[in-house]
Amino acid sequence: MELQRPSSPTQSPQSLSWGWSASCLLLCALLAAAVFAGRQLRARSLPSAQAAAGQHTTTVSRGEIVFQIHCAKCHGPDGRGDGEGAAKLKPPPRDFAVRPWRFEPTKDKIREVTLHGIAGTAMPSAKGAIEGVDLEAVVDHVFLLATRQPPIVQQVTPEAHLLQTAGFYPANGQQPAPQLEVVDAAGVKRTLSEQKGKLVLLNFWGTNCEHCLKKLPQLNQLDEEFRKQGLVVWNVCADVESAAEAQELVGRVAPGVQTSVDESGLANGRFEVQALPTVWLIDSTGNVIGRSQGVQDWTRPEMKAVIKHYLP
Repeated sequence: MELQRPSSPTQSPQSLSWGWSASCLLLCALLAAAVFAGRQLRARSLPSAQAAAGQHTTTVSRGEIVFQIHCAKCHGPDGRGDGEGAAKLKPPPRDFAVRPWRFEPTKDKIREVTLHGIAGTAMPSAKGAIEGVDLEAVVDHVFLLATRQPPIVQQVTPEAHLLQTAGFYPANGQQPAPQLEVVDAAGVKRTLSEQKGKLVLLNFWGTNCEHCLKKLPQLNQLDEEFRKQGLVVWNVCADVESAAEAQELVGRVAPGVQTSVDESGLANGRFEVQALPTVWLIDSTGNVIGRSQGVQDWTRPEMKAVIKHYLP
């Protein structure tokens, strides 16, 4: 008689599948609960963490960022005229806190100067570099720098005011003019020291400076008007060594105007020619009256008033 071993019960594939599904669902539920709890805990702690962090952070405005990129090198990070490049600029950059300004410190005027620059100074036009929202942002920031503290009022002498109105930066005290010797296309040499007793206007111009060339006839007219009263106008070419080459160009664009060059090559450094045109005004004793950089209108009444005031 053959005995049969009882068979053990087996699970069907369907019941095995349900078991795995239940396990997965349970695991997902546990993970979801953990994530939800973590988010709730983070949500409760985030405000206090943000508040604590806020005590150690400073909000930087768009205007301040634009100012630091485009303006701070000369004007300084706080607009005090003490940027790393300020010492080399004549006239120096403005300290926004100091009064008087050439104009009322309003947003409209700040915008105008930012776009077009200031003639007779190293302040260039930012047109094309700062526009749209960046322009409005930097205008707001400069206005804030100029008005957030009580202004520092400086006393301006009548002579300094006269020069500033005409676009000149007044010299500080009795400052003798640097040495200068020039030669013209005919080979005639002249020195600045020989001009004592006369009011000398030195105009440093460049062959590639379109504005310089356009203003030569105005300077020639000024020379002719006041020459008999003691004015001497020297047009000194700052970017070529040949007087003949400089004179040939001037003869084509401004007939009748005379120019010269400094053969030593030292004049640009001595007279701090950082931009063209650069103009120096020197009195009859050989001392510097003032200087300007950039385009000037030499026919303005303010300009003629300066010339008349300092004629010997």
